[in-house]
Amino acid sequence: MEQEQKKDINQKYNKATDAFFYASLIQIPIFALPALISVFLGRYLDNKLDTGKTWTLILLALSFVVSWISVFRVNAKITKEYKKVRDEMKNTQ
Repeated sequence: MEQEQKKDINQKYNKATDAFFYASLIQIPIFALPALISVFLGRYLDNKLDTGKTWTLILLALSFVVSWISVFRVNAKITKEYKKVRDEMKNTQ
């Protein structure tokens, strides 16, 4: 029974480690996609409204803030999962 429980915890730990790795890869598009959208939309609005680079800079700043919020949310979710698995590992030892 104890062996089976350790195997289950190891599987959860491996799953959490994989999630951390994929979350690290996801952070690239979390920053890149909003920035690209902001540049193209900002340029379009600036040209349409003849506002210089105002809209581009506003949208880039907004995308930067939104990207960081997304990163913090993803990291909080993964950290919570790691703590849960670590607590289970401590309880079985």
